[in-house]
Amino acid sequence: MRELTMKRALVAMLIPAAIVLSSCSRAESDQDGSKQALLVDSSNFASCAEAREVGAAPLLKGEQSYRAEWDRDGDGVACETDGGAKVTTTAAPAPVEETQDSGMNGILVPGTARNRKQISSNSVSFDLSGMDLDDAAKWMGSRLPVNSDVDGMKPCDVRRFDDLYEWFWAGEVTASGVDMFSVAVLNTTPVSVVIRNAPSEPAGC
Repeated sequence: MRELTMKRALVAMLIPAAIVLSSCSRAESDQDGSKQALLVDSSNFASCAEAREVGAAPLLKGEQSYRAEWDRDGDGVACETDGGAKVTTTAAPAPVEETQDSGMNGILVPGTARNRKQISSNSVSFDLSGMDLDDAAKWMGSRLPVNSDVDGMKPCDVRRFDDLYEWFWAGEVTASGVDMFSVAVLNTTPVSVVIRNAPSEPAGC
């Protein structure tokens, strides 16, 4: 009986101590968690090391925690990770305009046309890289004023050969011939377009 009484007394002494220890442990855990949450949520890190420690790095420009003095190369990324590896973004390529002005009577050529050559004072040419003869002719034909006047000259003929598409406009008949304007797509390498203003063309249309 005496032994049982001593055991009960010992248990009575140990239970409050266990409760106290458990409470302390929970309080310490809650305190650490609150401290960690406060650190993660903070927009005022003391250093990049602190931001990296809680997994908040890298810090991007526009974020509250970003600081210009931590952005070593001025690329908008502070506290870069992985030994300073940059976080890069790939800029979208600039869009290519669908058309461009040829500089001849408002005639348009593809935006991808390159290598403009002034053949003479009355004619120019462009390379149409990436287009075959039929594609280039279809593109030009859909944008040419085939039913409208060009600089006072009226549409008069369209010609198609194995290696050539050509559109013509004719002006006034003079003693030396007819003022002509033409646009030709040629099967050269690469395919090219020639825009020509030919005053006093004897053949006419």
